[in-house]
Amino acid sequence: MPELVWNEYEVIECLGVLPETEEFFTSHYFKLIKNELVLAMTIWQIESCVAISISKETDSKPFVTIYILVRDKISFVNEKKSSYLVFRDCIVVSSEFWMHTDEEFINYFDKNIFPSKLDFELHVYPKLELKFS
Repeated sequence: MPELVWNEYEVIECLGVLPETEEFFTSHYFKLIKNELVLAMTIWQIESCVAISISKETDSKPFVTIYILVRDKISFVNEKKSSYLVFRDCIVVSSEFWMHTDEEFINYFDKNIFPSKLDFELHVYPKLELKFS
């Protein structure tokens, strides 16, 4: 399994927050509060897995959580009217433990088995948006 290609400083610039990291820097946790919404994102770079949750500021549980495997890279797009991250060539999985819970291990990085080129966009400016493209 290939390690995730991303630039931590670009993600920090896009989200405007510093991450919390585990002891061995195997995961990065970002939390952004904007317009009464809480965006929580965890990046596990060794597994190439990203979890994105959104909740209301007043709720303890998120109303949506998405786990994606990023088979290409995370890119930062900074335009005049918007700022966002693009997660390129993704597969949606059930959890961050996807490789340990599958009854039969499936190689999601094998593009002959899973040829899709689903990109996922996380917009933070001017408003918080999630888009699949």
